[in-house]
Amino acid sequence: MGQAAERGLYMIEIIREESFDSEQEKRELPKNIRQIGSPDIGDRIYIENKVHEYMHPYDALQEKTVYVLLGRFENMIGRQCVFVEAAICLEEIAFEGECPVWSDDSWAYLYKKLKHAYDNMVIVGWAMDIRGQLPNLTVAIEKLHRTYFGGEHQILYLMDSLEKEDAFYSLKNGYLKRRAGYYIYYAQKSFALSAIIDDERIKDTSIQKKQNEKQEMMQEDNQKEKNQEQESWSEHFFAKMMRIMQEKRKMKKNGRVLTVPIWSKKGRKQK
Repeated sequence: MGQAAERGLYMIEIIREESFDSEQEKRELPKNIRQIGSPDIGDRIYIENKVHEYMHPYDALQEKTVYVLLGRFENMIGRQCVFVEAAICLEEIAFEGECPVWSDDSWAYLYKKLKHAYDNMVIVGWAMDIRGQLPNLTVAIEKLHRTYFGGEHQILYLMDSLEKEDAFYSLKNGYLKRRAGYYIYYAQKSFALSAIIDDERIKDTSIQKKQNEKQEMMQEDNQKEKNQEQESWSEHFFAKMMRIMQEKRKMKKNGRVLTVPIWSKKGRKQK
Protein backbone atom coordinates (compact mmCIF):
# COMPACT_ATOMS: atom_id res chain seq x y z
CA MET A 1 0.00 0.00 0.00
CA GLY A 2 1.36 3.43 -0.97
CA GLN A 3 1.99 6.28 1.45
CA ALA A 4 -0.91 8.33 0.05
CA ALA A 5 -3.31 5.37 0.46
CA GLU A 6 -2.17 4.86 4.07
CA ARG A 7 -2.79 8.53 4.81
CA GLY A 8 -6.25 8.24 3.25
CA LEU A 9 -7.21 5.31 5.48
CA TYR A 10 -5.69 7.06 8.49
CA MET A 11 -7.75 10.20 7.85
CA ILE A 12 -10.97 8.22 7.32
CA GLU A 13 -10.42 6.57 10.72
CA ILE A 14 -9.85 9.97 12.32
CA ILE A 15 -13.06 11.29 10.75
CA ARG A 16 -15.05 8.35 12.11
CA GLU A 17 -13.68 8.86 15.63
CA GLU A 18 -14.34 12.61 15.90
CA SER A 19 -16.80 13.43 18.67
CA PHE A 20 -17.97 16.18 20.99
CA ASP A 21 -15.53 16.71 23.86
CA SER A 22 -17.27 17.57 27.12
CA GLU A 23 -13.91 18.15 28.83
CA GLN A 24 -12.75 20.94 26.53
CA GLU A 25 -12.70 24.62 27.41
CA LYS A 26 -16.20 26.05 27.60
CA ARG A 27 -16.99 28.87 25.17
CA GLU A 28 -20.00 31.10 24.73
CA LEU A 29 -22.25 30.86 21.73
CA PRO A 30 -21.51 33.54 19.10
CA LYS A 31 -23.57 36.68 19.63
CA ASN A 32 -23.11 38.29 16.24
CA ILE A 33 -25.00 35.84 14.05
CA ARG A 34 -27.34 35.66 11.05
CA GLN A 35 -30.02 33.01 10.89
CA ILE A 36 -30.61 31.13 7.62
CA GLY A 37 -33.89 29.22 7.42
CA SER A 38 -35.40 27.82 10.62
CA PRO A 39 -32.62 26.07 12.57
CA ASP A 40 -33.54 23.16 14.82
CA ILE A 41 -34.20 23.89 18.46
CA GLY A 42 -31.55 21.42 19.64
CA ASP A 43 -28.33 20.78 17.70
CA ARG A 44 -26.93 23.68 15.71
CA ILE A 45 -24.60 24.30 12.79
CA TYR A 46 -22.54 27.51 12.72
CA ILE A 47 -20.46 28.58 9.73
CA GLU A 48 -18.05 31.53 9.90
CA ASN A 49 -18.98 34.38 7.56
CA LYS A 50 -15.62 34.43 5.74
CA VAL A 51 -15.86 30.70 5.07
CA HIS A 52 -19.43 31.08 3.79
CA GLU A 53 -18.32 33.85 1.41
CA TYR A 54 -15.37 31.76 0.23
CA MET A 55 -17.69 28.92 -0.80
CA HIS A 56 -20.13 31.32 -2.49
CA PRO A 57 -17.94 33.36 -4.88
CA TYR A 58 -19.71 35.81 -7.19
CA ASP A 59 -17.47 34.85 -10.12
CA ALA A 60 -17.80 31.07 -9.84
CA LEU A 61 -17.01 29.39 -13.17
CA GLN A 62 -16.51 25.73 -12.27
CA GLU A 63 -19.54 23.52 -12.74
CA LYS A 64 -18.65 21.26 -9.80
CA THR A 65 -16.58 22.11 -6.71
CA VAL A 66 -15.75 20.06 -3.60
CA TYR A 67 -14.63 21.32 -0.19
CA VAL A 68 -13.58 19.68 3.05
CA LEU A 69 -14.99 21.50 6.09
CA LEU A 70 -12.81 22.13 9.14
CA GLY A 71 -13.62 23.41 12.60
CA ARG A 72 -14.70 21.93 15.91
CA PHE A 73 -17.45 20.04 17.71
CA GLU A 74 -18.63 21.52 21.01
CA ASN A 75 -21.27 20.94 23.67
CA MET A 76 -22.74 24.32 24.58
CA ILE A 77 -25.62 24.85 27.00
CA GLY A 78 -26.83 21.31 26.45
CA ARG A 79 -26.62 21.63 22.66
CA GLN A 80 -24.28 19.83 20.30
CA CYS A 81 -22.85 22.48 18.00
CA VAL A 82 -20.74 22.12 14.86
CA PHE A 83 -18.56 25.13 14.03
CA VAL A 84 -17.27 25.40 10.45
CA GLU A 85 -14.18 27.62 10.70
CA ALA A 86 -12.37 26.88 7.44
CA ALA A 87 -12.76 25.09 4.11
CA ILE A 88 -10.23 23.45 1.80
CA CYS A 89 -11.11 23.34 -1.88
CA LEU A 90 -10.09 20.12 -3.67
CA GLU A 91 -9.24 21.86 -6.92
CA GLU A 92 -8.42 18.97 -9.23
CA ILE A 93 -10.66 16.18 -7.93
CA ALA A 94 -12.29 14.09 -10.68
CA PHE A 95 -16.01 13.32 -10.96
CA GLU A 96 -18.06 10.32 -11.99
CA GLY A 97 -21.51 11.69 -12.67
CA GLU A 98 -22.58 13.80 -9.72
CA CYS A 99 -20.05 12.30 -7.26
CA PRO A 100 -16.39 13.20 -6.71
CA VAL A 101 -13.83 10.41 -6.85
CA TRP A 102 -11.78 10.33 -3.63
CA SER A 103 -8.39 9.09 -4.80
CA ASP A 104 -5.09 8.66 -2.93
CA ASP A 105 -3.96 11.97 -4.46
CA SER A 106 -7.01 13.73 -2.96
CA TRP A 107 -6.20 12.46 0.53
CA ALA A 108 -2.50 13.29 0.12
CA TYR A 109 -3.37 16.86 -0.89
CA LEU A 110 -5.76 17.20 2.05
CA TYR A 111 -3.23 15.75 4.50
CA LYS A 112 -0.60 18.23 3.32
CA LYS A 113 -3.01 21.17 3.74
CA LEU A 114 -4.08 20.10 7.22
CA LYS A 115 -0.52 19.64 8.40
CA HIS A 116 0.54 22.99 6.98
CA ALA A 117 -2.15 25.40 8.21
CA TYR A 118 -5.00 23.71 10.08
CA ASP A 119 -3.36 21.81 12.94
CA ASN A 120 -5.77 23.20 15.54
CA MET A 121 -8.92 22.10 13.66
CA VAL A 122 -10.62 18.80 12.91
CA ILE A 123 -12.58 17.65 9.87
CA VAL A 124 -16.29 18.30 10.54
CA GLY A 125 -17.67 17.34 7.13
CA TRP A 126 -17.56 18.17 3.45
CA ALA A 127 -19.37 20.32 0.90
CA MET A 128 -20.19 20.16 -2.78
CA ASP A 129 -21.41 22.82 -5.19
CA ILE A 130 -23.04 21.65 -8.45
CA ARG A 131 -24.20 24.64 -10.47
CA GLY A 132 -27.75 24.21 -11.75
CA GLN A 133 -28.53 21.15 -9.60
CA LEU A 134 -30.74 21.64 -6.54
CA PRO A 135 -29.05 20.67 -3.23
CA ASN A 136 -31.08 17.49 -2.78
CA LEU A 137 -29.60 14.34 -1.30
CA THR A 138 -29.33 11.39 -3.69
CA VAL A 139 -28.55 7.73 -3.01
CA ALA A 140 -25.10 8.07 -4.63
CA ILE A 141 -24.16 11.16 -2.58
CA GLU A 142 -25.38 9.58 0.67
CA LYS A 143 -23.37 6.43 -0.05
CA LEU A 144 -20.25 8.51 -0.68
CA HIS A 145 -20.79 10.44 2.57
CA ARG A 146 -21.15 7.26 4.63
CA THR A 147 -18.04 5.76 3.02
CA TYR A 148 -15.62 8.64 3.55
CA PHE A 149 -17.30 10.81 6.21
CA GLY A 150 -19.00 8.14 8.28
CA GLY A 151 -18.47 9.80 11.65
CA GLU A 152 -21.66 10.23 13.67
CA HIS A 153 -21.39 14.02 13.71
CA GLN A 154 -19.96 14.69 10.24
CA ILE A 155 -22.06 17.12 8.21
CA LEU A 156 -22.74 17.47 4.49
CA TYR A 157 -23.28 20.86 2.84
CA LEU A 158 -24.82 20.81 -0.67
CA MET A 159 -24.97 23.98 -2.77
CA ASP A 160 -26.28 25.25 -6.09
CA SER A 161 -24.39 28.50 -6.63
CA LEU A 162 -26.31 29.19 -9.85
CA GLU A 163 -29.74 29.30 -8.19
CA LYS A 164 -28.38 30.41 -4.78
CA GLU A 165 -29.77 27.36 -2.98
CA ASP A 166 -28.06 25.37 -0.21
CA ALA A 167 -28.76 22.83 2.52
CA PHE A 168 -26.94 21.12 5.38
CA TYR A 169 -27.40 17.42 6.17
CA SER A 170 -26.48 15.47 9.30
CA LEU A 171 -27.17 12.05 10.81
CA LYS A 172 -30.28 11.71 12.95
CA ASN A 173 -31.44 8.32 14.22
CA GLY A 174 -29.12 6.66 11.74
CA TYR A 175 -30.43 8.57 8.71
CA LEU A 176 -28.91 11.50 6.86
CA LYS A 177 -31.51 14.24 7.27
CA ARG A 178 -31.79 17.71 5.77
CA ARG A 179 -31.46 20.48 8.35
CA ALA A 180 -34.11 23.18 8.38
CA GLY A 181 -31.53 25.95 8.80
CA TYR A 182 -28.17 27.07 10.15
CA TYR A 183 -26.34 30.12 11.49
CA ILE A 184 -23.68 32.35 9.97
CA TYR A 185 -21.51 33.89 12.67
CA TYR A 186 -19.00 36.73 12.58
CA ALA A 187 -15.81 35.90 14.46
CA GLN A 188 -14.05 38.71 16.34
CA LYS A 189 -10.61 37.25 15.72
CA SER A 190 -10.56 35.78 12.25
CA PHE A 191 -7.60 37.62 10.72
CA ALA A 192 -5.44 34.50 10.34
CA LEU A 193 -8.37 32.54 8.96
CA SER A 194 -9.24 35.33 6.53
CA ALA A 195 -5.65 35.37 5.27
CA ILE A 196 -5.74 31.62 4.66
CA ILE A 197 -9.07 31.88 2.86
CA ASP A 198 -7.91 34.81 0.71
CA ASP A 199 -4.80 32.85 -0.23
CA GLU A 200 -6.94 29.86 -1.21
CA ARG A 201 -9.27 32.10 -3.25
CA ILE A 202 -6.34 33.68 -5.13
CA LYS A 203 -4.94 30.23 -5.91
CA ASP A 204 -8.32 28.89 -7.06
CA THR A 205 -8.87 31.96 -9.28
CA SER A 206 -5.37 31.62 -10.75
CA ILE A 207 -5.94 27.96 -11.63
CA GLN A 208 -9.31 28.73 -13.19
CA LYS A 209 -7.79 31.61 -15.17
CA LYS A 210 -5.05 29.35 -16.55
CA GLN A 211 -7.63 26.76 -17.55
CA ASN A 212 -9.70 29.42 -19.33
CA GLU A 213 -6.63 30.78 -21.13
CA LYS A 214 -5.66 27.27 -22.24
CA GLN A 215 -9.16 26.65 -23.55
CA GLU A 216 -9.17 29.98 -25.43
CA MET A 217 -5.80 29.17 -27.02
CA MET A 218 -7.09 25.78 -28.16
CA GLN A 219 -10.15 27.42 -29.68
CA GLU A 220 -7.98 29.99 -31.47
CA ASP A 221 -5.70 27.25 -32.84
CA ASN A 222 -8.70 25.27 -34.09
CA GLN A 223 -10.10 28.38 -35.77
CA LYS A 224 -6.74 29.11 -37.42
CA GLU A 225 -6.57 25.57 -38.77
CA LYS A 226 -10.08 25.91 -40.19
CA ASN A 227 -9.23 29.26 -41.79
CA GLN A 228 -6.02 27.86 -43.29
CA GLU A 229 -7.90 24.85 -44.62
CA GLN A 230 -10.54 27.12 -46.15
CA GLU A 231 -7.89 29.38 -47.71
CA SER A 232 -5.98 26.37 -49.06
CA TRP A 233 -9.14 24.94 -50.64
CA SER A 234 -10.08 28.32 -52.12
CA GLU A 235 -6.64 28.71 -53.70
CA HIS A 236 -6.75 25.15 -55.02
CA PHE A 237 -10.24 25.64 -56.47
CA PHE A 238 -9.32 28.99 -58.07
CA ALA A 239 -6.18 27.51 -59.68
CA LYS A 240 -8.16 24.53 -61.00
CA MET A 241 -10.83 26.81 -62.47
CA MET A 242 -8.16 28.92 -64.17
CA ARG A 243 -6.67 25.80 -65.76
CA ILE A 244 -10.10 24.67 -66.97
CA MET A 245 -10.79 28.11 -68.49
CA GLN A 246 -7.47 28.04 -70.27
CA GLU A 247 -8.14 24.52 -71.64
CA LYS A 248 -11.60 25.64 -72.72
CA ARG A 249 -10.19 28.59 -74.68
CA LYS A 250 -7.63 26.38 -76.41
CA MET A 251 -10.19 23.78 -77.42
CA LYS A 252 -12.62 26.46 -78.57
CA LYS A 253 -9.95 27.74 -80.93
CA ASN A 254 -9.51 24.21 -82.28
CA GLY A 255 -13.28 23.78 -82.70
CA ARG A 256 -13.67 21.21 -79.98
CA VAL A 257 -16.02 21.26 -76.96
CA LEU A 258 -14.66 20.76 -73.42
CA THR A 259 -16.91 19.08 -70.86
CA VAL A 260 -16.19 20.69 -67.48
CA PRO A 261 -16.71 18.42 -64.44
CA ILE A 262 -18.37 19.78 -61.31
CA TRP A 263 -15.96 19.59 -58.36
CA SER A 264 -17.01 19.09 -54.76
CA LYS A 265 -15.33 20.85 -51.84
CA LYS A 266 -13.17 17.77 -51.24
CA GLY A 267 -11.85 17.98 -54.82
CA ARG A 268 -13.64 14.91 -56.13
CA LYS A 269 -15.90 14.66 -59.18
CA GLN A 270 -19.62 14.57 -58.49
CA LYS A 271 -21.65 12.21 -60.63
